[in-house]
Amino acid sequence: MKVSELKARKIELGYTNEMVSKLSGVPLGTVQKIFGGATAAPRYETLKQIERALFPGAGQSREDELYGASSGSIRYEDIVNSSSVTEPLSVRETSALEYYGYNNFAYAGKKQGDYTVDDLLALPEGLSVELIDGCLYDMAPPTTVHQYLIGQVFRQIDNILVEQGNKHCMPIIAPAGVQLFRDKRNLLLPDLMVVCDKSKFRKGVVYGAPDLVMEVLSPSTGGYDRLLKLNKYWEGGVREYWIIDPKHEQVIVYCFDRGVPPATYSFTDMIPIGISETEGSSSEGIYIDFRFITERMHDFFGNEWNM
Repeated sequence: MKVSELKARKIELGYTNEMVSKLSGVPLGTVQKIFGGATAAPRYETLKQIERALFPGAGQSREDELYGASSGSIRYEDIVNSSSVTEPLSVRETSALEYYGYNNFAYAGKKQGDYTVDDLLALPEGLSVELIDGCLYDMAPPTTVHQYLIGQVFRQIDNILVEQGNKHCMPIIAPAGVQLFRDKRNLLLPDLMVVCDKSKFRKGVVYGAPDLVMEVLSPSTGGYDRLLKLNKYWEGGVREYWIIDPKHEQVIVYCFDRGVPPATYSFTDMIPIGISETEGSSSEGIYIDFRFITERMHDFFGNEWNM
């Protein structure tokens, strides 16, 4: 495959050179030289490594590692097809100075990959920005439908926990920061999370992995939530991850701690929360009634609510 084709694919996915390097195993300097045109004739094997990272259907992908490709339990295409979503990663990923034009930014001169939590906190208040591997990602403002969906799920979880007398787990709705790896290079803002270890609440953030994370897809974050953040949540030790897809009225549930393929549900289902059913859990099991949520939204928004 030609470098021009790989570059076009990289742009389509919204990947940075750092992300390509991490996914392919090719040194960052080599990736930069190839895409920058400094290397006129890259080695064939190097190009194949990059190709496999950008077109994972052609070989083992990073997502295969979630469940072990060698066992044949799940493939990259299973993950993508299970969500019925085809939007590429399109979250704006750029320098804070370039995008916000904030002349008083305290860490001027830094580039993507070098930012820290301190840099993120130095941005103007009210901005929805996440930090992953030293890169800043601007998040589009949530839609009304997005907010209603996540609010209803939060309400159901909290009500059930109160009814069950569960004092060990706490649902938290966005915006609330998570230092997933307890480092300075990552701070994420899940739409909703459930934390069952109160010692992880430190100085206004969750310090470590939540037990459950949910993200609601939007046109600007589809690939970001399904690929980049999925990997991060798995690597960081999140036990369960939900991707809520309002456009296709689906919920994809990944139970990382069970090592099973993802389950796909529709908005007409009662969907179980896996962490509430694990052995030794003090709760009686929690199910989210998406039927009620869907009926309410259709009644109010009509047929256009999922656009």
